[in-house]
Amino acid sequence: IRQTLTRIPSTTERKSIGDFLESFLKLQLGEKLGTATPDERLAAERAAWSHVAQMLFNTNEFVYVD
Repeated sequence: IRQTLTRIPSTTERKSIGDFLESFLKLQLGEKLGTATPDERLAAERAAWSHVAQMLFNTNEFVYVD
């Protein structure tokens, strides 16, 4: 958030993003969550962060600068 919206994220925002990342990894890796190879985990983490970035770019705060 700091890079995208040029401000420090709130505690709630950090928790929401953390929860999303955790949920996304569980969804992507499924039963392999605990046994995924480093490459599989990295791919899932990159996909998750890509979704977070897309979400931030679609916020009103990013699109409409005051």
